[in-house]
Amino acid sequence: MWAGLVTAVVAQTNAPATRSLSLPDCIAEALKHNFDVRVERYEPEKSLLNLHAAYAGYDPTFNISGEHSHNESGGQFVNGFQRPPQISDGNSFNSSLAGSLPSGFTYNLAGNVGESYGSSGGSLFDSSGGSVGVSLSQPLLKNFWIDGTRLGISAAKSQVKFTEQGLRQVLIGTVTAAENAYYELIYARENLKVQEEALGLAQTQLDQDKQRVQVGSLAPLDVQQDEAQLASRRASLIAAQFTLASDENTLKNLITDNYLQWHDVKIQPAATLEAVRQLFDVQDSWSKGLAARPDLLQAKLTLEQQGIQLKYDRNQLFPQLDLTGSYGFNGSGKEFSDVFAQYN
Repeated sequence: MWAGLVTAVVAQTNAPATRSLSLPDCIAEALKHNFDVRVERYEPEKSLLNLHAAYAGYDPTFNISGEHSHNESGGQFVNGFQRPPQISDGNSFNSSLAGSLPSGFTYNLAGNVGESYGSSGGSLFDSSGGSVGVSLSQPLLKNFWIDGTRLGISAAKSQVKFTEQGLRQVLIGTVTAAENAYYELIYARENLKVQEEALGLAQTQLDQDKQRVQVGSLAPLDVQQDEAQLASRRASLIAAQFTLASDENTLKNLITDNYLQWHDVKIQPAATLEAVRQLFDVQDSWSKGLAARPDLLQAKLTLEQQGIQLKYDRNQLFPQLDLTGSYGFNGSGKEFSDVFAQYN
């Protein structure tokens, strides 16, 4: 008695935990933890960052630099006379601001100042110079309707929409897979019950026929047929058990990213197999499919992008004809302040 009680307690302790899940619960867990969904969610974010990088082509570029130089040369004897050593120093500063606009218009503002001083031939020298200018350019043919920057922005916009539809495709596929796996699990559990009942009926039939053989009301051949039927029912039960375990693992793989937590959990579907009557309109289904299917929308985006690429390639066949203009001045003097006070 005690041995049987201990065995029952141990069996109850080692029994896997059972968790009841509804279909909405499974779908929510799948959308939250499925690896395919988690990976695909990064694609629209990456595409959006690429779009921002494409717009950076219109960001102005500012450069500034400075340089200092120092030169010395020793004295030399020329025709019996000693030439004094030469010492010179120089400072220069350069800066520019350049960029482009969505129309293809480009601008460049640049300026520089420089100073040199020192001694040469025993005399001192000091001079400064500088210049400021602006240059503008507007394409009239090639790169007027579309250029490389606008092509890149268009491609980046299309890619953002493309990845969004790709995410929708994965979400739809994940929800569909979770729903199919859920109902397959329900079917597998019900099928296991049917096979267990069938095995029990086959065993009962065999026992009854054995008793009939003993009393002589049944031929021994019928018992052999019952034994064959019992063996077949056992095989069907084993297959049903395997199918149940496989379908349960399929559902677990869809709803979790940590299988170890669900390994010893038995999923108990909260729903039952019910054939709810639904009416569909073929024309309405076609219209919704053509308007909302992610793969078709992706194909349309690809076609649109190919049209933009063709427009760019065609524009590149035009000759280069630009309207340009520039303005600037140069100045020189002894001091930096003289450079821009007197210019030519």
